Amino acid sequence: MDAIVRKAIETPVPMDDDLDKPPEGGYGPIRRKGEASDGIVFQPAEVEDVVIEAVDEKEEGDGDMPYSKPQFPALTPKQQGVKKQMRRVPVPPHRMTPLKAAWVQLIDPIVEHMKLQVRMNTKRRAVEIRNSEHTPDIGYLQKAADYMSLRSTLGIFI
Repeated sequence: MDAIVRKAIETPVPMDDDLDKPPEGGYGPIRRKGEASDGIVFQPAEVEDVVIEAVDEKEEGDGDMPYSKPQFPALTPKQQGVKKQMRRVPVPPHRMTPLKAAWVQLIDPIVEHMKLQVRMNTKRRAVEIRNSEHTPDIGYLQKAADYMSLRSTLGIFI
């Protein structure tokens, strides 16, 4: 192992800068003709004492870390500043009667588990779903809209 590390240290590594020829006039920023050079002039520097250490990478849970990652609980929609949102799912006229017949069974999982507010707007022939302050995840609103869309347009009832 030590021989491999020693060989890696002693092997010169070609750099991209080594391949380029230095610009005429030395190293440093390229100056335009006729401009005064009262700025900083860069000079080449040689590095003599370079130390390369072989570091063994440990798996997760390094004890050498000065601190661990902070663990924060997920923010609620109210803490995120999410305002009231609403989804409106249109219901075709030929699916209105079966939807009314199975209404309680359809809205039960939405109201109980997702804590969303649901109502049937008969004038617009649509089911309106909106979030409340008790809704744990804002993604539930779109899930419920997709659920009602499948049930009302395709007529898939449980």
